[in-house]
Amino acid sequence: MRAGPGRLRCPMPKPIPERYQHLRAFAFGDNPALADQLLELVIDGVKTATCSTEDEPNTSAPGERWIVLDGRGEPRCVIETTEVTYRRFGEVDAGFARDEGEGDRSLRIGAMRIAPISAASDDSAKT
Repeated sequence: MRAGPGRLRCPMPKPIPERYQHLRAFAFGDNPALADQLLELVIDGVKTATCSTEDEPNTSAPGERWIVLDGRGEPRCVIETTEVTYRRFGEVDAGFARDEGEGDRSLRIGAMRIAPISAASDDSAKT
């Protein structure tokens, strides 16, 4: 999922404006500290892409907007999906790793983070 320039609405005023109240909401990561860290990368314009598994219930579609929550579950901004691409693990390129914005923004960092999870799944996730 990619969000392009100008597709970010931050900071989110409280309460959530009526025009955004119908949107689905989510937090990045799997714990509050990581949610805050990744959110800041989004707000700073460093993180403009993310990834998930194909069976993820929060799969998006181009044009869809989402409320991004911080680690406390508070709404912080709205992002808009501009592109959705399905790839096997070995097909992820350096450009996507850079756009994902994590670590040193290299494909090596993404592979180190994802490979232990992928090792337990089917051949489609292997490099």
